[in-house]
Amino acid sequence: MEKYFLTCHFKKYLGFPCPGCGIQRSFQKLLEGDLYGSFILYPALIPIILTLVYLYYHLIHNKRNGAKLLLLLVLFDLSLVIINYIIVLYNFFN
Repeated sequence: MEKYFLTCHFKKYLGFPCPGCGIQRSFQKLLEGDLYGSFILYPALIPIILTLVYLYYHLIHNKRNGAKLLLLLVLFDLSLVIINYIIVLYNFFN
């Protein structure tokens, strides 16, 4: 399956990883049932998937305070991506 992974052009041309580097390998681990391995490779993947599931639920059922919760979930996911990217860059350059 790894032979079908997309190349990160950000890393290829700039020389350092992008904020999404690792998400393909993390998704592969998730499909294999390795939740811990998936979380280690890209911690934001599982919360992003859960947010997308909740978004689908919200669009179908249109709950009263669903938009506020959805906004909080997106902000949480975004903060995980940023924190993970800072850690990846720190490890890459040190």
